[in-house]
Amino acid sequence: MIPTASIMALANCTHSFCHTCLKAKIQQDATGSAPCPYPYGRYKCKGILEDTEIEGILGKRKEDRNFSQRQLVEAKEPNALKLKDLIQLITLTEASIVPNPEQFECSICLLPYGTDEGVILRECFHMFCRECLAGSIINANDVIVKCPSAENCESEIQEREIKQLLSEEDFSKYLDKSLRKAEAATQNSFHCLTPNCIGWCEVAGDAGIFICQVCYQENCLVCKMIHTSQTCQDNKRQKEQEQRKADNLVAEQTLKDLVDSGQAMRCPTCLAVLSKTDGCDWMVCAGCSTEICWATRGPRWGPNGPGDISGGCRCQVNGVFVEITTTAPLFLLRYCARPE
Repeated sequence: MIPTASIMALANCTHSFCHTCLKAKIQQDATGSAPCPYPYGRYKCKGILEDTEIEGILGKRKEDRNFSQRQLVEAKEPNALKLKDLIQLITLTEASIVPNPEQFECSICLLPYGTDEGVILRECFHMFCRECLAGSIINANDVIVKCPSAENCESEIQEREIKQLLSEEDFSKYLDKSLRKAEAATQNSFHCLTPNCIGWCEVAGDAGIFICQVCYQENCLVCKMIHTSQTCQDNKRQKEQEQRKADNLVAEQTLKDLVDSGQAMRCPTCLAVLSKTDGCDWMVCAGCSTEICWATRGPRWGPNGPGDISGGCRCQVNGVFVEITTTAPLFLLRYCARPE
């Protein structure tokens, strides 16, 4: 990419060239008239370099820059440019994009365009319509967008040109794509841990902290977590406690759902959650040894104790007990065998 400091805009036609190319063109021209070296396509420029421009290019280095304050003063001298022309050239030099000074046909869409309806790229001077250039930028696979000329031009479209050609939304998408591609191409990249944050950095050396320049969160590069004002150990313990609480809440809700749906019940004595997977309805709580009737959801025996079947349970009184482990995360229950 040519530094801005080495670019010179010609007074007669506003075409811009680097100092090296202009100097070589003047030295090669045998006529001494020094025409504008813009021969690309069928729109050959008819502009002629001013004597002051030739002297500046072939003379001292300090004369290579575009239209300094000294040149504005010299504009009042005979045979010099008018002040308004110099101001116009300064404006074009500082502008984000350079409009076409003459009619042309866009080499992409092949449509004709009038003056100022297209754009001249600063690096290669190829002209295109704004819509085609914007489309080339949006659909480019690489962050660095090359000139879309059919001549396999290797020149790059400058960022200030891209910003001017795209809408605010499309330019924001272009910047996001640039960040993602740059991050993917960086070997030791670290993405900010803040949700939906686009910030990232390149980890170098023994860096332990990354302060994101997008959301300003402090990321720990050691444990890969955000724990401002905490050590890695304290943050780990806190996360483990929070996880246990979350797991307990999930387990409690699961048990509540089982009880509410009738798949489990609470022991009438110790309130432990019990579930039956096999056997008859006579069961024993593994927590407090209370004998329970699954069918009635109450005690196995009536108020007079064992043998009192007035509570409504009709399980086999003298049955044989069998231990069965439930598949649910509940207590080990014992069930009486079904009578033959």
